[in-house]
Amino acid sequence: MKIKEFYYKDLQNGVEVEKLTFDDFSILVGVSGAGKTTIINGIREILRILKGRKNHSKKWYIKFETHSNSTVEWEGVLSTEYNTFIDDEDSDTETYADLEYEKITIDGELLLLIDGEQKLFKGENLPLLDQTISFFHQLRNDKVLENAYKSMHSIVMLNEHVYSPQYMGIIRESKFEKLKEKCEKKLNTIQGDEMDTRERIYFASLFNKDKFEYFNAICASIFSNFSEVVPVLSDADFPFSKKTKIKALATNIKLESGEIIQQGDISSGMFKSIIVIAEVIFGSSLNPIIIDEIENSLGVNCLPSVLDELETAERQVIITTHHPKIINKVSLKCWKIVSRDGSKVKTSAATTLIDSKSHHDNYMKLINSSIYNGK
Repeated sequence: MKIKEFYYKDLQNGVEVEKLTFDDFSILVGVSGAGKTTIINGIREILRILKGRKNHSKKWYIKFETHSNSTVEWEGVLSTEYNTFIDDEDSDTETYADLEYEKITIDGELLLLIDGEQKLFKGENLPLLDQTISFFHQLRNDKVLENAYKSMHSIVMLNEHVYSPQYMGIIRESKFEKLKEKCEKKLNTIQGDEMDTRERIYFASLFNKDKFEYFNAICASIFSNFSEVVPVLSDADFPFSKKTKIKALATNIKLESGEIIQQGDISSGMFKSIIVIAEVIFGSSLNPIIIDEIENSLGVNCLPSVLDELETAERQVIITTHHPKIINKVSLKCWKIVSRDGSKVKTSAATTLIDSKSHHDNYMKLINSSIYNGK
């Protein structure tokens, strides 16, 4: 799966991401506040809509290539008018918007159109469905839509909760047993979108010893005194864990001396590096990886090695950064220079704005360019 084009507008605050294109490896660069994170958050928001979450007023468009190489275009609008729901149990108030417009085409053929009273799927009128939830989500099990839905659902967004050592991984006991049984029958289950990165590490340690050894070798080449990752599954000690049967998943490390470092005591930079490398090695080549501010928490010594793994990954990678060491290492053709004009966020190709014949390093070319400085 690859994201080809993307557009997003938050109709509440007016912030708009102008349509941009993504390559196999794309690096969004720009000053702080230019809108790099706005772009990533926009993708995150439409993934929430895809997964059936109610949301506030948005407008979006995404063009992507599925696992089977079909081209899908999905766009929609959530109304600026809101419904209010009050939970009878705790009296919490929730507001959300109705779906005003939604359209899906696959390989140029119109499949779904929701526009006012018009609700068509495969040319036929649709029965009454929930107007607050994406029809893409509600019809996801249809044979024609299933591959498109699963492809987009496979996008991996590495966020703080995944790569911070302070957050313990949790997994339902029922899910664990189901995944264990699947892995025993089919090894590539580890690559599927049923697992997050920490779960991939755990099941790879059980069922894919060769790849797990390779993963440890890569980590050992980056960190001194490192021996191996030691994933540990245990009973969770949470207030809700007994009732819901939740397991805790810790990703510890073993040093060459034999000492075990508990997950919570691992440095943020080391843990983030381990998670990123694990996702590249154990994840599927069909699943894009998106990382906002890749340099956060990473030490200067870790950056080149982690970037090497991402650049050589046989899958689409989208990252944001303003770190000179990363910018200098990546080819100009991979850059998307992000700038903001009021509430509009736009991207520009670096090759059209920066003199490639200049003898300055890429970072100096960037910070001296007019668009980077908002001129």
